[in-house]
Amino acid sequence: MDSAASSSSGSHGPAFNADPTVPRDDSGIKDLDYYYSSFVTNPELPTLTNDKLEKHLNTLIHYKGTPVLFTDADDETKVQHTLKRYPKVWLVAPPTPEQPRKVRHLYLEKGMDSGIDTLNRGTSGWIEVRNYVEAARKFKSEHGDNALYLRYGRPFAERKVSKFFGYNVPQWNALKRSSTPAYDLEKARFPHLRNTLDQYNYLKGYDSKNRLLGFKLDKNGNVLLEYLGQYHPRV
Repeated sequence: MDSAASSSSGSHGPAFNADPTVPRDDSGIKDLDYYYSSFVTNPELPTLTNDKLEKHLNTLIHYKGTPVLFTDADDETKVQHTLKRYPKVWLVAPPTPEQPRKVRHLYLEKGMDSGIDTLNRGTSGWIEVRNYVEAARKFKSEHGDNALYLRYGRPFAERKVSKFFGYNVPQWNALKRSSTPAYDLEKARFPHLRNTLDQYNYLKGYDSKNRLLGFKLDKNGNVLLEYLGQYHPRV
């Protein structure tokens, strides 16, 4: 498809959102051509409950606040629910047999024309999205899913800043030396990790190779990351 941007650099790799423990159901999986030519939003789509919405959004990476979905893992219903929550989504599709080295990209963006809802499609900015996705993929392979979704996942809200004390979080060295417990990033439940970071504005955890990672939120809610050395559990 010529209309969707593609890239020959890097490999598509396994889909981000594919859970190997869940039997695969391809019934709702659509190719990028479908989203380019035939997809329409469904205004009758039921609204997800808060718990289901949290679970849905927690397993999406976001580029500058916009969710990124993968057509070989995320079905049409997931795309619909995401567009119901966000004004825009990015779609990433695997290469075609005709062009086996080209990963394809497309955005869907809701709009309004003369009072009528519209759905705009385009590829502007796809190179930056491609680079972001590849960086996220590398980070996932090194540190696992939970670290990925803390670093590259759903944005956090702007922080509450004290009128008198401003906004302060520990320096990296102070966080490393602190008695704050370090989470096992592989075994901890992601909702708890996210809620902890959201509540305290910082946390530290170790990955499967015992690398200690520090996470902090700046006052705008952006996630800052620092490698704090090797984790040595206390005996």
